[in-house]
Order: sequence, then C-alpha cells, then structure tokens
Amino acid sequence: TGTAPWMFENATDYMLGVRGDFDKLVIDPVIPKEWKKCFIRRYFRGTYFNIKIHNHSAHNRGVNRLLVNGKMIFGNNIRLSNVKGKKEVEVDAYIG
Repeated sequence: TGTAPWMFENATDYMLGVRGDFDKLVIDPVIPKEWKKCFIRRYFRGTYFNIKIHNHSAHNRGVNRLLVNGKMIFGNNIRLSNVKGKKEVEVDAYIG
C-alpha cells in the first residue's frame, strides 16, 4: 500500500532530520531529549553518508557542530560535489 515506505521517509527525513535537497543533504535532527546518540546510514545521489548524531546536552533540535570526513562544515547543509563514495559525518546537537 505504500504506507511503510512513507513512514520510513517521514522518520528519517523529519524526525532524524536527514533529508535530501537538490544539491545538498540537510541535517536537522529532531530527536527525543533522552537519546544521547543515534546513527543513520543514508544513500543520497551516489554517496553513502554514515551519520552519527551526539546529543550530550539533552536538547532535541538543532546542530551545534557538523564534521564531514573530519572537516568542520558551517551550518547544517552538506553540499554535494563531484566526489562519490562514503562520507563520515559527526553531528553535535545544539548546546544552549
């Protein structure tokens, strides 16, 4: 019926906050405050993203720091380039 794929897309895109846009992957987690960390593996436009979200301060929304393959990225968008392959992403939730 299509219900399961639709629910999966909603959970990953909006609850876990990893959603694709035209030329970027947007990281905007909205996770329960009780979750200290979570892991998402996302395939998007020819690239695998292994995403670890750390929520040390028990917030449930926002990005404080974003690292892609060890390099800090400003904001919460990962712009796609011509580089294909696996990306290791570390996300520290908002500290406020």
